[in-house]
Amino acid sequence: MKPKTRLLAIALFLLYFSTGAMAQTTWDSIGITVAGGNGNGIDNSQLENPEGIFVDANGNIYVADQDNSRVQKWAPGASSGTTVAGGNGAGSNANQLSFPTSVFVDSLGNVFVGDDGNFRVQKWAPGADSGITIAGGNGYGSNANQLSGVQGVFVDKSENIFVVDWANNRVQKWPKGASIGTTVANHLQRPAGIFIDKLGDIYISDLMSDWVQKWVPGASSGTTVAGGQSGGNAYQLNGPCGIFVDSSENLFIVDAANYRVQEWVDGASSGTTIIQCAYGRNATSFWDPTFMWLDKNFNVYVSDQGNNRVQEFKAITKSGISPITVNSYFDIYPNPTSGVFNLKFKNQDFANDKISITIFDAEGKMLAPMSIGAASTEIDMSGKPKGLYFVRVIAGGNGYIEKVAVQ
Repeated sequence: MKPKTRLLAIALFLLYFSTGAMAQTTWDSIGITVAGGNGNGIDNSQLENPEGIFVDANGNIYVADQDNSRVQKWAPGASSGTTVAGGNGAGSNANQLSFPTSVFVDSLGNVFVGDDGNFRVQKWAPGADSGITIAGGNGYGSNANQLSGVQGVFVDKSENIFVVDWANNRVQKWPKGASIGTTVANHLQRPAGIFIDKLGDIYISDLMSDWVQKWVPGASSGTTVAGGQSGGNAYQLNGPCGIFVDSSENLFIVDAANYRVQEWVDGASSGTTIIQCAYGRNATSFWDPTFMWLDKNFNVYVSDQGNNRVQEFKAITKSGISPITVNSYFDIYPNPTSGVFNLKFKNQDFANDKISITIFDAEGKMLAPMSIGAASTEIDMSGKPKGLYFVRVIAGGNGYIEKVAVQ
């Protein structure tokens, strides 16, 4: 191996295992259904017209199941959800919701629900059978103690509640325990998504203006940070809805009418399409995408409302390696190898899964994708240049990585 290539391989390996993610990430274009997808209905395996979603640190997916007037929690890999708010029919009692549109979960597991039909935000403690009103709940209106529709909810670390009051074209901030809200953004045109970054800046998607704006605390106007013209070009948006801002201030947008998810790097004048779908019902299609979330591994989740499901798009780094943890699920032997090596899976249940294997060289070039279904397999790298390679295994929706040296 040439010194330059050897250094690149070592850097790639160390960077991957020290950070858990590479600096540049792409996403699989094929979505995996992780909630719903079993037609519309009220069964726990179903959703009906889902909107807002949230993914917690453990990978649990919370879904505002709008037409079922409930919030469902789907554990990773689950085939059905559990009701954590509502589920007692549409209504205004403390144990009911009415067409919820948004959900946020804090670090203590409290579930905050944008209860659109009741013009309020409800807080449901873990395991509670009813919620308490923490914003609105005083009927439809534009007074400081009222809301006229709840499209998005975000809760900061001080438990300030930020509410997209869409019919009043404003965003209201309700401090913890307050009986009235304060307007922190206004003169909007059908606001939808909201996200508060680590600096306290407020990002708001505006459906009718086809833009996303950033409002710094105390500002009287916002700054357009994405879009501003309707269309499908890289610098345009068409019906932006759900948004997410990562720790590097990169902005992710569900560009609903373009059936895509856009990433706008901080300060950029145009976006990059990270997920492009057609209009339809298969794994590469959306039918009215609405809200989104990113998990700690940068996997993208999108609420596909018309298909009554939530889709996950797996993150893949520039090297082709998913941002995952150190492999403890399979062995490679012999390693180093002269060309032929075996994969041996440590867990029989894991081995019985349909397994996808991809091999990359040290520069990130994909060499060999394959699909197997056995407890062990032999891979022949004879004829490949000597050097360090990476073996990525995906099974059961999870990914694992190991290196192999060809001598």
